[in-house]
Amino acid sequence: MRRHEVRTWPGVVMLRIDETLYFANAPRVESELQAHIVEADRPHDVVLIMSGVAYVDTSGLEVLETLEQALRQAGGRLHLAEVKGPVMDRLTGTDLLARLGTERVHLSAHDAAQAIENPILSQLVPELIR
Repeated sequence: MRRHEVRTWPGVVMLRIDETLYFANAPRVESELQAHIVEADRPHDVVLIMSGVAYVDTSGLEVLETLEQALRQAGGRLHLAEVKGPVMDRLTGTDLLARLGTERVHLSAHDAAQAIENPILSQLVPELIR
């Protein structure tokens, strides 16, 4: 937002993670994510753009699970976008992926934004969606 003109809407946070999620940086990544979410004042949807994440270990998975659980308890939803194959392989079979389901794992950040925006728009202006 500081470098480019972007479209924003209340209640939605999209963050790109540009590093591997593993034991050495998991606490730092978690605190950065939490800071951005707190700054957004209780968003209803958080999209993590995972294009820069090549690997997730158990500590990184724990960060994602903790974030998803906190958002769910607050009435929000976690989405993942642009997840690389090896990371998706690591997530396969986890409780996190089962909770997210296919509707909250997106091929692109654009797809995630559309998946979030369409229900919002249909509530605000139903006649435009029909």
